[in-house]
Amino acid sequence: MVARATVIIPTFGQAEFALWSIKSVQSQTVKDIEICIICDGSPENMVDYFKAMAQDDSRIKIFAFPKGPRHGEIYRDAVIKQNTQGRIICYCAHDDLWYPDHIEKLEKI
Repeated sequence: MVARATVIIPTFGQAEFALWSIKSVQSQTVKDIEICIICDGSPENMVDYFKAMAQDDSRIKIFAFPKGPRHGEIYRDAVIKQNTQGRIICYCAHDDLWYPDHIEKLEKI
């Protein structure tokens, strides 16, 4: 089934603040979304933390990779092409926050 939106959230390092970004995506007025957290060399404790979040929300998918150059851009293409089905693709950095109607507004553009 095709989701209304795919949300890519790249993370690297400890990324403790990613919790707030993820929660802002989970709280969207559009609920039919898939949330892809791409871990670019994130420490195992952070990957485990994200996996625990995924157990509570089936929309979350975790993709853990070794640290790549820069901020993991090399992994995004493969994740999107092979693992997502959203009609639109949205990007939320691990230190960003969205208003609850962000995806709804993006769909209208």
